[in-house]
Amino acid sequence: MDEGQTVAANAPLLLIVEIHPILGVVYVTEQDYARLKPGQFVSLETDAFPAEQFPGRIERIAPVFRKSTRQARIEMTIDNPRHRLKPGMFIKATVMLEQVPEATIVPEQALTIRDGRSGVFIVSEDGRSVTWREVKVGIREGNRVQVEGEGLSGRVVILGQQLVKNGSAITIPDMQSPTVDGRAKVNTP
Repeated sequence: MDEGQTVAANAPLLLIVEIHPILGVVYVTEQDYARLKPGQFVSLETDAFPAEQFPGRIERIAPVFRKSTRQARIEMTIDNPRHRLKPGMFIKATVMLEQVPEATIVPEQALTIRDGRSGVFIVSEDGRSVTWREVKVGIREGNRVQVEGEGLSGRVVILGQQLVKNGSAITIPDMQSPTVDGRAKVNTP
């Protein structure tokens, strides 16, 4: 407002904002909604400070979804002692949903479905055959998947699983032999 300007009744003249801690808002899809709960810790990033992580905590989760986007509002309190975050900044929130110590991780390409069950082909120690191992699929991150099951150690087959079955003999070319797309070929008899 400028000096001498007329103000309408009930018109706000100023806004008082608390910025430590600051309130952060994100919207999540149905897929992620069920895995979130108040009290979970979050790590936030913003384009203004790309190398800095801001810790926070989920405070409130909306009980309804927006009809137009099918997303729910999640409110977080974010520690901001140096007042670097400002209202209106875009944030990226990361929530650790689950943590599995000493997990077995395989490339996503190694997963196959046989008779309606998920599994992987494990290459024998001598590299001459494969063994089918049923797995329970856990956490997925990028192109890596956490799996649980018996006998899951060693190398896994990531190409050509449709050509092998439990106990199939294979030949793995040595590292000097030609490769296809940068990956070693696995030959089957």
